[in-house]
Amino acid sequence: MSIVKKVNSTGGRLFFVSDIHGEIDVLLKALFEVGFSFGEDTLVCAGDLIDRGSKSLKTLDWFLIKENSGSVHTVIGNHDLFAIENNHASNCDLWVMNGGTWAFQELLQEERDCYGIMLSELPVAIEVLHEGYTIGVTHASVPQEFTSWEDYKSALEDGNDDLVHETVWDRSFIEHHDYHKDNHLSGVFATVHGHTPVKNPAMVGNRFHIDTGLVYGKYLSLVEFDKGTFTVFKFNIDGRLYEKKR
Repeated sequence: MSIVKKVNSTGGRLFFVSDIHGEIDVLLKALFEVGFSFGEDTLVCAGDLIDRGSKSLKTLDWFLIKENSGSVHTVIGNHDLFAIENNHASNCDLWVMNGGTWAFQELLQEERDCYGIMLSELPVAIEVLHEGYTIGVTHASVPQEFTSWEDYKSALEDGNDDLVHETVWDRSFIEHHDYHKDNHLSGVFATVHGHTPVKNPAMVGNRFHIDTGLVYGKYLSLVEFDKGTFTVFKFNIDGRLYEKKR
């Protein structure tokens, strides 16, 4: 598995999204609405491409193809990890319980293995450089014991499997946000995460949680970063713009 990927976003706009969960059509409508330009702009996803939504395979194909375009990047989420670790009938219960039935209905074992290999090449973390700002991206969190992005990256690159698991599963930071509200991670302007649905995108310290529960009947938050400011575009399940807020 790749660990940390660096993305240099220059000359265009920068957007973040998370937890698509198979609803690629909503994302495509949202990108059209905000005027996203492939080849110029950059989209970084905080993981969970698949499961629970209506078009997991289409979503997976779109991201894996666009990953090679230079415009679209994604870290691995816990649901994406299911497709690597739980894709055989003998060990699929956890994945199926969490929305993975589609993979066993739509794909042969050889195809699941192939997708698992491609997903295993996704990074655990992305570091984005944009307009002089550094923004880190992971799926669930940068675990609370880290106060430095550099220390966190170093620990990941040392091959700490427990840290990888914590990165894609941990909810403690956002669930205890009042306790952590003054906890800033040094070495980055901010970090961006998904995994735990929130009513509205929430900045805890300098860690921005943007999963607003699309597949639970809520919204997709597409977030633009420009000159040190995050602007949130919230879209309904039908892809209509519901709210724009800084």
